[in-house]
Amino acid sequence: MTRQVPRRANSIRRAGTGPTPPRRLFVEHDLKADEDRIGPHDRLSRDEVLALLPTLSAWPQRTYSRGVAPGTRRLAGAAKILDWLLTHPGEGRQARWLAADADRGKEWVGALTEGDPRCEESRRNEILMGLNSLMISKIVLPRHAFLRRFRL
Repeated sequence: MTRQVPRRANSIRRAGTGPTPPRRLFVEHDLKADEDRIGPHDRLSRDEVLALLPTLSAWPQRTYSRGVAPGTRRLAGAAKILDWLLTHPGEGRQARWLAADADRGKEWVGALTEGDPRCEESRRNEILMGLNSLMISKIVLPRHAFLRRFRL
């Protein structure tokens, strides 16, 4: 009696061969799509950006227990990022994002949360929710390499 080897869903095999070797999901290459990208809201003021964010269709409408409104936390995180971007040179938000070298990694997230007495997870989540909102609304357009490396 031959023993049947269970197959993984969606795996492809040739007759008489073993499992296919793992392949890298992403291949590093120079992306021309990253050059000269500027979002439609690149030149809005800080207050205009913060007023724009709650109009997103993905904006949370409810308030959780203990009176925490996720929209409020998103706005606070986005405001911290916008204030940080203002400390870097550039004409618009995208130029400031690139000048800040924010695409390099996520070390800057920790720098934005210094001095906040809350736990590290709460501080980090607030910044990441603000970053998600800024990306969804195309205020900042991180490069593709950043999106591949940055695990939210």
